[in-house]
Amino acid sequence: MAKYVCELCGYESEESGECPTCEIALEEVSEEETEEKKCKHGLSKDDCEICSEI
Repeated sequence: MAKYVCELCGYESEESGECPTCEIALEEVSEEETEEKKCKHGLSKDDCEICSEI
């Protein structure tokens, strides 16, 4: 199943539409692309406080 992601803030949704924060169109990404952007803790690599300290 496809996911939709905001390119600015990383918000993820199962449905297409606009990001509620940035108010721009969500981009469709595959499951593989979504998983590549996550750290080993299951968070966005940019949002993980543990990984950003390393």
